[in-house]
Amino acid sequence: MPSAGAVQSDAVTATALLFVAAWAAAAAVLLRARPDEWRTLAPRVRTARRLWTLGLALHVVHVGCAFALAHAWSHAAAVRHVAATGGFGWGIAVNYLFAAAWAADAGWWWANPVGYATRPRSVGLAVHGFLAFVTFNATVVFGTNEVRATGAVAFAGLAVLWSRR
Repeated sequence: MPSAGAVQSDAVTATALLFVAAWAAAAAVLLRARPDEWRTLAPRVRTARRLWTLGLALHVVHVGCAFALAHAWSHAAAVRHVAATGGFGWGIAVNYLFAAAWAADAGWWWANPVGYATRPRSVGLAVHGFLAFVTFNATVVFGTNEVRATGAVAFAGLAVLWSRR
């Protein structure tokens, strides 16, 4: 029987794998969408939006699992963990900004799909660049070997898709 720590680790790892996979799947679909598909909210774009929202929901579950199982709902414990793992405890604020940026982006997409599709390219690049940067660092710095491998495969695939655009 696994120890309580193993169960905690398994839940946190599993939810991390799921949210990174959903984020990468959404990003992959987004990279393949054509401009005309955005304007008409074509099936591919609707699929990307659902995957994007699923990824966000799974990220929220991941954060909940981490706080419930690994930090006993203690923000101070989470800060200590981030400090021990990443070297800067208040880097946890980046995690909060990550969740807020993703939630705002997904909310905008659902509330105003046309406005979202026609937003300045720089806004999309800034949002997606920030989320990609944090996701990449989270998989490398905080991830288990499984999460690192998933992140590496996801980013390699996304790099190929990006290069073909």
